[in-house]
Amino acid sequence: MTATDDGDDMPPTTTTQLPGLLAGVKVVDLSTYVTGPYAAMMLADLGADVIKVEPPGGDPNRRVGRSRGGTSVLFAAVNHGKRSIMLDLKQPDDAAVLRGLIRWADVMLENWRPGAAERLGLGDAALDALNPCLVHVNVTGWGTTGPWSARPAFDGLMQAFGGVAWSAGRLDEPSLLRFYLADKVTGVYAAQAARAGLVRAGRSRRGERIEVNMLDANAYFNFPDVFSARLMVDDDAVLDPEVAPATKTLIRAADGCFVLSPASGAHIRSLCEAMGRPEWLAEFKQTRTFDGLAPLIQARMESVTMSHGVEHWVELLAAHDVPAAPVLDLDQHLAHPQVAANGTYGESDHEGFGRHRVARHPARAATDNREGAPGTFPDLDADGPEIRRLAAAFTP
Repeated sequence: MTATDDGDDMPPTTTTQLPGLLAGVKVVDLSTYVTGPYAAMMLADLGADVIKVEPPGGDPNRRVGRSRGGTSVLFAAVNHGKRSIMLDLKQPDDAAVLRGLIRWADVMLENWRPGAAERLGLGDAALDALNPCLVHVNVTGWGTTGPWSARPAFDGLMQAFGGVAWSAGRLDEPSLLRFYLADKVTGVYAAQAARAGLVRAGRSRRGERIEVNMLDANAYFNFPDVFSARLMVDDDAVLDPEVAPATKTLIRAADGCFVLSPASGAHIRSLCEAMGRPEWLAEFKQTRTFDGLAPLIQARMESVTMSHGVEHWVELLAAHDVPAAPVLDLDQHLAHPQVAANGTYGESDHEGFGRHRVARHPARAATDNREGAPGTFPDLDADGPEIRRLAAAFTP
């Protein structure tokens, strides 16, 4: 729904099951790889109509890493629920199709480097002329100004540059997280920015250009834990983040591991009661720092926990309201009854790629219908003819 629509085409609010919180919102996704597509997929998961515009040959992410039926698993995981059209924006006819889609859209999302939009004739003034109500989300790596603004940016670079690799390791032994932390964090903020832009456009009847860059997104995400040692400007604290290790203690049991998270004094007291070791409490109280408490808790717990399996200890601790959870592998996680109760995952089928799992968006409106299968990812240009007809309807 554009900012000038009166909402008459929206489903009535009295229905018991609405199609999605963003039903009626129209999105043009010009982004590639992970960050932008992940953001656009979140909008699709909430009900938006997302058209993925791909360059000749498709999003390069279609060919990255492990694949099934010619499509990478990574691409499938961040592009479900979209429609696809392939456009060569250097060709006048295809550029005209994109301009029609921009007139149709409420949101345009891209992750071009600074200056690329202007070279394509899609700078701020041009977009405003095409659609004055458009929310334009520009995802960049390093920002639009500054000495690094034109450099390429990927997840590992951001983990290194933003302090995550240093924090995940210990001082002189940095460590990269194996998953796409920086990409996904930025994608979440980009999707949030798009939704905020839609709210503002709906009130002002004017569009907005919003830039979200990976550097700033991950700096924002680094608070409060990674930057705890540098929160105070005039503090000479040791350069070591305090991430409350006592509240994230890994405990070994007879058949695996569980994590213990006693976040308060009450939890510590309950822990000692649950374990039948009241004498531990005085010892724990004498330890004044998190760094000292964590290994002490681990040592005392593991002097007992090797006698039984993980489930025994987790359930015993739960009965005393002590926060604890088992370390599950992926199959154990998928089979857990709490995951089933939440409807955390759905399954989709794609000819050529096969049946695959889709994580459902974690935002749950009371009127959500979670019964149907989630959408799958689109084949390259699978919806090209239909989308070209749509664009033509918005071309003067």
